[in-house]
Amino acid sequence: MSQSKIQQLSSLFPLIISDIKKDIKNELIKFDYATFKKLFGKCYVAKLTVEELAPPLFQEISTNPKLEDWIVERWVEKHVEMYRFFAQHLSKVNPNFDEIQSLPDEVGEAIANAAIAKFGVKETYLFSVLNKVAFSPALFEKLKNQATAS
Repeated sequence: MSQSKIQQLSSLFPLIISDIKKDIKNELIKFDYATFKKLFGKCYVAKLTVEELAPPLFQEISTNPKLEDWIVERWVEKHVEMYRFFAQHLSKVNPNFDEIQSLPDEVGEAIANAAIAKFGVKETYLFSVLNKVAFSPALFEKLKNQATAS
């Protein structure tokens, strides 16, 4: 089985949790009460830090794909401007950008560089993985190295 999106982002997972911390504290209980109770049932969740939230959530996603999808959806909702940016640029390649299988490296690099300039390298890399942007494996590796080094 291949790695999940979030497992690919293990070193940046706390950044994802930081962006959706409020959602975890307020909405996870409604989304999946059993998981919430299992992970945080004995804690006063409102007081938990990102460092306390991230490890149990990261471990849980390996066996709970619905939780991973929920986390990804929440993160993307917090980054609508980035979604619009990518949609606008990818629509120029193909109006049905969901159908793009792979971007030519020069196009992918231009989009990635523009996104980095606007949103930063970590956010660009997170968005690219979480939304399966059709960058080449080499460009993903380059983004990963930049994001984890900064």
